[in-house]
Amino acid sequence: MTVMNRMMALVFVLAIGFGVATERASAQEPSAEHLALGAQLSEILNTNEAFDTVVRALRSDVVRLAVSGNPDKAEAINAAGDEVAAEIRSEGASLRAEVARIYATSYTEEELSELIAFYSSGVGAKFLTQRQVVDRSILEATIVWGDLMSERIVTLMREKLAAEGIEF
Repeated sequence: MTVMNRMMALVFVLAIGFGVATERASAQEPSAEHLALGAQLSEILNTNEAFDTVVRALRSDVVRLAVSGNPDKAEAINAAGDEVAAEIRSEGASLRAEVARIYATSYTEEELSELIAFYSSGVGAKFLTQRQVVDRSILEATIVWGDLMSERIVTLMREKLAAEGIEF
């Protein structure tokens, strides 16, 4: 797992947490049907992957730290890490329910049904499978463009400032 994927997963989880923290307390709780649609969209979008990614990354980091101080106990530490990760994963139901609630409070039942229909369609499924590749390509193109614009901005600033007698 790359650092970028771990970072994106962490950002996603933090964004969910931020959204929960800032939601209005007066919001009406969605119906069971509305929550079911939120859960269905969450499943289609594979939002649980972020939770699993964070658990795996944290388990790996803690095990590595424990093994570095006790290299002769690596096998026991790895086993304990596996047990703790499994226990934490079993607690993921509360996060999945919260994600479903977030979707249900963010979209109407009709909107959720439309999103589910889209992501279940051929083009929607393709969008989901290609999303990471496309996002990575967009990020790379943005970095290249930013580098080019940086050079251009410096050149233009130098020209403008030179016209004012300012050396840059």
